[in-house]
Amino acid sequence: EDDDDETLHRKLVAAKIARKRAEEDMKLLNNRISLLKQEEQKAWKKIDEKKQRAKDIIGQRERNYEN
Repeated sequence: EDDDDETLHRKLVAAKIARKRAEEDMKLLNNRISLLKQEEQKAWKKIDEKKQRAKDIIGQRERNYEN
């Protein structure tokens, strides 16, 4: 019976450690996802700025061509 109690105790401790590790991993993954979303927003902003710049350049060329 002592072995059973000791075994159960070791299993409980191992389960607690595994749960804590899983929670830490979840926090790290959530942080990584947040950072990636921020990077995605920055990338889309740059894409939009480049598209606008290209429109401006094309418009300027068309105006220059007409003159």
